[in-house]
Amino acid sequence: MLRYSITIGLYMMAMGIGAWIAEGRYYKESEKSLIKVEILLTIVGAGAVPLLFLISWFDLDISLIYICAHSFIILIGILTGMEIPLLMYIKAEENQANQDTSVLGVDYLGAFIGTIVFAFYLYPKLGLFESTALTALLNAVVGTAFVIRGFRKKTLHDNSGKRLASIQLATFIFVMILVIYSADVSTFLKSIYLHNFL
Repeated sequence: MLRYSITIGLYMMAMGIGAWIAEGRYYKESEKSLIKVEILLTIVGAGAVPLLFLISWFDLDISLIYICAHSFIILIGILTGMEIPLLMYIKAEENQANQDTSVLGVDYLGAFIGTIVFAFYLYPKLGLFESTALTALLNAVVGTAFVIRGFRKKTLHDNSGKRLASIQLATFIFVMILVIYSADVSTFLKSIYLHNFL
């Protein structure tokens, strides 16, 4: 119960920090900023579990492993917190009106559904790494969708936009490969973890 409370508390705090960070200069190129956030969310989401397994392989003190795990929670929370106001700002720009708070409602509902699906279906049926890789792929899909949208609206036609699109595409392909071979990666990670008990 204590670990659950700490996890939720850190995540909510980090989301608040992320929302605060997103204001200001990130709004100037909100679409590019959102794509950057999705790329980072994809990389961190896909890499957190393997990195924690690798850290545990070095037989470090358990407190250091907890610090690393909670650092990932904070980082993901900050990025998620940046995502919401950027989405709201993009939608407000499209409507040329006040920011539509329906984005918040959809995001919170999506977070609830995602939590239920992860806890009761993905994790029990697929496993830890497979579930996180699939979740990371969803972020990659969102980022790729905004890249396509950016090219259609001609907001990514400059050099920085094309470079960002290339990074997003490479990230999508990489995570897709991870998902395809997730069972093999999971077996390897479990062997690393069990190595400490042999």
